This record gives sequence, structure tokens and C-alpha cells, in this order.
Amino acid sequence: MGRISMPQGKGSQLHNRRDYEKIGKAIPDNIQSYRTYQNVTIVDKDIRAAYKEIFGNVLQEYNKRQKRADRRIDDYYEHILKSKNGEKPFYEDVIQWGSMEDFRADPRLREKAKECLVEYARTFEARNPNLKLIGAYVHMDEASPHLHLDYIPVASGYKTGLQARNSLDKAMKQMGYVPVKESRINNATKLWKEHERAYFGELCRSKGLKVEAERKARGSLSVDEYKEAKSNMLDGLKENKKALINEIADKNKTAYELLCKIKQQQRELNSTKKQLEDIKEQIEKYKQQKDTAEKELNDVLEQIAFYKGDKSIALMSDFTLLMADDKHVQLPAIQKQIEELQRKYDQLKKQPPQIKTIEKVVEVKKEVKVPVEVPVEVKKEVLVYKEINVDYKSLHHKLANIMWRIYDKLLQHDDLHAAFNSAKIKDDVEYNDIAIAATESDDIIRGIDQQIKRNAKSR
Repeated sequence: MGRISMPQGKGSQLHNRRDYEKIGKAIPDNIQSYRTYQNVTIVDKDIRAAYKEIFGNVLQEYNKRQKRADRRIDDYYEHILKSKNGEKPFYEDVIQWGSMEDFRADPRLREKAKECLVEYARTFEARNPNLKLIGAYVHMDEASPHLHLDYIPVASGYKTGLQARNSLDKAMKQMGYVPVKESRINNATKLWKEHERAYFGELCRSKGLKVEAERKARGSLSVDEYKEAKSNMLDGLKENKKALINEIADKNKTAYELLCKIKQQQRELNSTKKQLEDIKEQIEKYKQQKDTAEKELNDVLEQIAFYKGDKSIALMSDFTLLMADDKHVQLPAIQKQIEELQRKYDQLKKQPPQIKTIEKVVEVKKEVKVPVEVPVEVKKEVLVYKEINVDYKSLHHKLANIMWRIYDKLLQHDDLHAAFNSAKIKDDVEYNDIAIAATESDDIIRGIDQQIKRNAKSR
């Protein structure tokens, strides 16, 4: 829906005629030159020629009546330019329907607006006989189509001086626009403009354009109409105020809720940051404790690995590598050999028939004093038994020696001592069993050796 507007123009014929290039001036930015061909010029008169046409006869009659040369007026146009009564050589009004937003929304309205403006200009003088057009220009090369009306107001019926003169107020009143209570804001020109806007509005409606209702000013309303309009306006303002207050309250509530959420999230973030800092501090403490423990352990290991004397034992953190008699001895390897010898020893301990026979022979010999022949196979078994037993005892004693030396060194550090005891290296049950078995095997070997020597002497 478009609004009818009719402001006063600047009255620039250079702008109206688009004569910028003719005088070497740049075209203003608001003018779309590619649309200038759509402009329509309805009236375009030279102002001096128009003054001669309008006031030539009355000026000639006036000069004839003047007896003094200094009272004569040679050129009425120049006379108006020099006048101090406030007259203008011509007046301009710009009339249009709608705004640039209306035409952007529907560009097809431009042609309808153009049609209305052209028809309005062509009927202008018929409605306004006291306003003589010297220019009527429809501009289509700007954001909104509009019409520039340049006119000279002509009032007649003067008893003295020129019978027809340039007078805007009297020209309006002679056309019937006489205010009831005339004032600066309630004058003939104002009434005329209201009439012209109303006429142009009806013309636009007839062409299919929607026109916004005319806005009345206080000067054109009666007291009762003014009071009613004021009351309606105040009621509307109150409703709008109430709606705005409610809207602001809702927005304030929403903003407060958002602020509370932001503060809560900030508190949670600060708490998370503090927890993270605490964790970092704990990690740092653990790192320091770990570094301290590693350093202390390395110091202990160095003390164990390097001690005075020609022989040394290098104790590693996992106790898997030892150094004895300047040679590397691996505990797992020794343990494996011990387990293998233990297995063979257990088999011999079961006392196969040959060994049992030897024991009986020894017992009989003690009582009968008769030489006993020992079979060759039994001798071989006995030799194997001795060899296994000797190797087993040698390895076992060697391991025991190593263990005791390690244990003696471990006594210097309480923590490692406790770890060593927990591993049951010192009081190993298997070690005690092996030691007892070794003692028993020594008695058997000594008895067999003595019997063999007796047999040899008797032969």
C-alpha cells in the first residue's frame, strides 16, 4: 500500500531536464542513466518567455499609465527576482505514490505509477487555472517514479499596480482555498495541497494502486474531531506501551535465565579447571616421588654391584643376572641345571635293584666278613651316581654361595631385604630338602667306596 506525498521541490530545471552533460557536470549517483529514456516531459517552457506570455499585456497597460519613467517595469521576471516581498519566480511541488520499498517489492507498479503521474500533470491546469505550468517532468530513472511540477502562481483583480501579479497566496484563495482560521500552519496553500493529494489518490486507486489513508493534521480538524483523534491515538499508544512493556519483561526474563545458565556454566568450568589443576599437581608430585625412588634404587644397586675386592656381583633390578668369579652367571640357567640334576637324583633315590643289592651286600659283609664281588654294571651305575651327585652338589653349593653373598649385601638395605625375604630365597624349603638329600647320598657313597677297596685288597 502506497502513500501519496507532495513535498515542495527545489525548483532546479537543470535537474528536471537532465542537462548535466550539456554543461559538463557529472550525473548524480541517485540517477539511473540506463532508465532515463523512460522519462516523460509533459511541459517544458522557458521561464522568461512564460513571463512575457502571462504578464506581457498587463505589464504593457501598467507602463502606459505611468507618467514617471522610474515607476515603469521593463521586465517583470527581473522585477520578481529583485523583489523583497518574498515572491519566487516559480514554485515547484513533487508528487508521487508509494516509496522505493513498494517498487522494489513489485517493479510492475512503476508503469502504473507513471500512467497516473502523466494523467495528473495533463489535467493540472484545468483544475488549477491560476497556476501556470512552465514544467512537468515524470522521472522514471530514480528509485521511485515521481512528477516535478513547476508553476507560476497568477492572481488577478488588483485595483492598483499590475492587474495580474505573481502571488501564491492570493492565487490559491482565488481558486477557493480559503481557510476558516488562517494561520502560518493553516493557510490556503496547505488546503490546496490536501485537495491535490486527495485527487491524485483517487486517480491512483482508479488505476489499481492501493493508497494509504490520508493523514490529517490538527489544523484541518474540528475541536471534537481533534479530541477524538487524540483519544484514539493515546489509547493506541497505551496499548503499544503495554505490549512493549510485556515484551521487554519477557526478554528480560529470558536474558536473566540465560545469565544464570552462563554463571552456572562458569562455576562448573572453574570447578573443572581447579580439579584439573589438582590432578596436574598430583601428577607432578607422583613424578617427583618416582624420580626420587628411582634415584634411591639406583644408588642402592650401585652400592650392591660395586663393592671392594677382586670379586664382584652385579645385581640387576630383576635379580636375573649375577657376576661371580669375574664370570657372568645367569640364575635361570643354574636353576635349570639344578632342576635337571634333582630329577636324576630323585630317580637314583628311589634305589633301583642294583643299589639295594649293594646295601644288602654291605650289611652281609659286616657280619660274615666274606669278600663280595660287585658286578661291572653296578660299578658303572655307582660311578654315574657319584658323578651326578658331585655335579649337583657343586652347582648347588655354588648357587648357595651366590645367594648368601647376595643376601649379605641386601642386609644393607631394609627395603630390598624385605623383598628378598618375601621371595623366600633365604629359607627356601626346596633348598633344605636338597641339602638333606645330599648328606644322605654322601653316606651311601662312602659305604660303596669302602666295599670296593676291600674287594680290591682281597684279590
